[in-house]
Amino acid sequence: MKFGSFTELCNLSSLPVCLVFKTSPQPDCSIDPIPASNDNSVRLINLGDFIITLISLILITYIAFQIKRKYAAVGRMELSYLYFLYSGVLICQVFALDWLFVDVSAWFACIYVALVTAIFWLLMVNGIV
Repeated sequence: MKFGSFTELCNLSSLPVCLVFKTSPQPDCSIDPIPASNDNSVRLINLGDFIITLISLILITYIAFQIKRKYAAVGRMELSYLYFLYSGVLICQVFALDWLFVDVSAWFACIYVALVTAIFWLLMVNGIV
């Protein structure tokens, strides 16, 4: 594997970075998709990951709204930012990784990677503060 080449990496896994560089549309070890529309333009790739993502999205948004009610909690605003940002990541994950549209936009995958990077930096800032 050469530096900067995502071909071998994208053939073995379904990373959102692979949607940006369009090296391979599906990995070699892909799961058989389940058609979710009549014209087969939308297919559900990973049903287990989709269900877990939806459950965690519901729980994270519930926790984020419960944090707003606590007035004496230390760092409640920072945690609410983290939870809302993570819910955005989960929404992007449903569309970028779990659902495979016939033509997935590279911009959507870039937004997903940017949100994951923003969560990393928010965790770093919360750790320092």
